[in-house]
Amino acid sequence: MPDKYISFFTKRKTLLTLAANAVLFLTLIFIIYGKAILNINHYYIGTEGDSSYYIWIAKWFSQFLSHPNTLHVTNVYYPIGIDISAGWEGSILFYVGGFFNSFFSEAASYNLVILFPLLLDWAASYFVFNKFSKRLFISGLFATLFCTSTFFIARSLGHPTYLYFFHIPLLFYFLQHDWLKGINLKKALLLIVVYVLISITSWYYFIFAIIITAIYLISFAIKNGKSDFKIYKKIALTYAGVLIAVIVFNFPMFKAFFWGSSYFFPYPFRMNNAGINQQLSMHAIDYLKPFFLNTIYYKLSSWVNGYAENNLFPGISYFFLLPISLFYILKHGKYKNYFIFGILAVLFFILSLGYNSPLPLYRWLNSLPIASTLHAPPRFGIIVIFVGWLIIASAIKHAKGKAITAVLLILIFIQFFESANFRPVFENFDNLSILKSIEPNKQSPVLELPMRSQASEALLTPALSGRAVFSGYPQHTTYSPQLDYYDLNNVLDSLDKQEKTGPDVAAELTAAESAAYLKWKFGVEDVVCNKQLTLSPKASEILKYFSLIKENDNYAIYRFEQIPNLENDPDVKIVTGKGIGQLINGVRTIAEKAELDILNFSDQPQKLKFHFVAAGITPKTNYAIDGNTLKKDVVISAEPGLGTITITSDKKCIISGADCITGTISEINVQGIK
Repeated sequence: MPDKYISFFTKRKTLLTLAANAVLFLTLIFIIYGKAILNINHYYIGTEGDSSYYIWIAKWFSQFLSHPNTLHVTNVYYPIGIDISAGWEGSILFYVGGFFNSFFSEAASYNLVILFPLLLDWAASYFVFNKFSKRLFISGLFATLFCTSTFFIARSLGHPTYLYFFHIPLLFYFLQHDWLKGINLKKALLLIVVYVLISITSWYYFIFAIIITAIYLISFAIKNGKSDFKIYKKIALTYAGVLIAVIVFNFPMFKAFFWGSSYFFPYPFRMNNAGINQQLSMHAIDYLKPFFLNTIYYKLSSWVNGYAENNLFPGISYFFLLPISLFYILKHGKYKNYFIFGILAVLFFILSLGYNSPLPLYRWLNSLPIASTLHAPPRFGIIVIFVGWLIIASAIKHAKGKAITAVLLILIFIQFFESANFRPVFENFDNLSILKSIEPNKQSPVLELPMRSQASEALLTPALSGRAVFSGYPQHTTYSPQLDYYDLNNVLDSLDKQEKTGPDVAAELTAAESAAYLKWKFGVEDVVCNKQLTLSPKASEILKYFSLIKENDNYAIYRFEQIPNLENDPDVKIVTGKGIGQLINGVRTIAEKAELDILNFSDQPQKLKFHFVAAGITPKTNYAIDGNTLKKDVVISAEPGLGTITITSDKKCIISGADCITGTISEINVQGIK
């Protein structure tokens, strides 16, 4: 038969094999995610948690692409907002999510953000497995089993960044000895692209890449010895290019880390995650625990892993296939070819155990800058699982005979059946669409109740309605000097049970006063209440001053109708203050600069008396002076509504045009006068 016909049939067989594997993979994906695929505009994969974060990211970036504006965003973490210009860990979600959101609905675009990387992961794993095993069909099967493992299913519930794994298999292929030895400009550019993709995907994966690269380069240097200086020079130049490219694509984050940043930094490098690390650290036995959403094991046994971060169960068949593969590796004397895989598997296995590992590798890594932000050690386990499947795919080619073939097919079938029973959570997006009923054209912010210290769910409100929202991650605001956000938290302190960390408020507010303050100070006109969570008594009281507009099983939308009736409350109230210290024996100390918010609920101006104690003063009028201390009472008029008094202690005291006092205000006492 002529060579051209042999070539034709060979290519056709390859394409048919590839198509069969693709159909098998897509079928399994459809079985797992079918509910969201068939109802792509009505259900989205995951839960109303971290998923909300990425829905907002996609929505914001698609709008930014259409109408470029400032990178300072205030519709989240209102009133401070955040500066996207300071960089973002996982910025690949900006590009992918923003692109899909420009063409599809919020639910559909988020589902594509989940499904799109799974296709890339499968294609990259298929390619790499085949390069090592030279068995096209077997490689496709194992790529399918790997990409439907519990790590990926668990990540699809709220951490889509970690689904973008496809560049890691490519890195394994590019770092092979023969590939590095023949490196040229084209290969160097491919390697740079892979490292840049890893860096904009996740700092976890970038740390993975550094560790994997170090092991491979050490192995390469041992094999080549002192020869081939030109090759070392090319590799050194390539990694110089890698470093420059990674810095360029992540420059804002490097700038924030090395030189500090005046911007809000969403994912600060200087984090102390010791407590979180210990909480999320796993045990070796966790690799054997099935996914808690697996319908088979969840029904048959309570011995399941209920925490999504620790879901690294690769499947029962994996634990049979891996020993079989190792047997054939030893039998054929090929263990030297797999030695580097073994080192990486052991190293990442120890790292994945975190603070529970027998060696303190994770503690050492977690003490380094940037690496200290990696607060979920089980994520290191994905490399263990990948290397295991790579060994299986590479070694299984030595298996021959009908008996072993039958055993392999049975194990693979069991694995497919197991994967087909993974049932991720789906959220009904129609229940969230109520958030779109909040009037989108209004500029006033929306209050999310109950307020929580970490409420990424609240980001659905700005994503779907376009309105600014009080909620989110208030601890991040400590990186911004623009506003003492805790003033607001203190005013609303009893709306939730989070710890009170800011300065005390000047007077405890009633629910009616809180509602009025939100209206006058911040212009709040709408409240979004999450009905799945329990409101505090005060939050429930505040809602009495808002009218119910619309509700479903998930949310209730309220609107501010009128100023609360405060006839039985004091007419004048000191609401809150910036730079105000503790209240001691009725006297409040102040910082160098303080601002007092005054609410006058009366229709008429009311009198308010301030008693100041100033030290080290230089009097401008003939006040009674005790040494270098001045004590003075000042009565001012508090107009109806909300007013602010600013006290600057380093130079003067400004009280609505009253006398100026040069000196340092050390104490202040406020008293309303009827």
